[in-house]
Amino acid sequence: MKARRAIEIETVRLAALNASEDEIRQLRKTINIYYRYIAQKKDFVEPALDFHSIIADMSHNRFMKAILEMLFFEEKRMEDSMEQLETRERGNTYVIEHDDITRAIEDRDTDLAARLMAKHMDGILEAVEYQVKKMEKSTPN
Repeated sequence: MKARRAIEIETVRLAALNASEDEIRQLRKTINIYYRYIAQKKDFVEPALDFHSIIADMSHNRFMKAILEMLFFEEKRMEDSMEQLETRERGNTYVIEHDDITRAIEDRDTDLAARLMAKHMDGILEAVEYQVKKMEKSTPN
């Protein structure tokens, strides 16, 4: 997750510089789906990861896109083995953060987009660390 954080920050910076209007519309569409999933209390993992994947596409950097896809794959594989995920409890927060990041991209504000992505990834990292601590406490020594 720490590696993903570093890559995501640079990727969103590049996306704010390089994204086409069509790519930004696609990103906005993904956020609308995410909001709908939250309202319907559906699992929002797919639209959430789609958001990050689209940003990677928007960066027009195939290397970063490939690395993120590998990290997404591994993350999903690990999450599939867990019954409850702390990150799934924070969907309402994450979708608003995605919306804010999208606005920064739309405004071509690279610095704001990077700061917002850093904050977003810090929140995800915090949730993952909390989950790990919780799992360590429940595991007998």
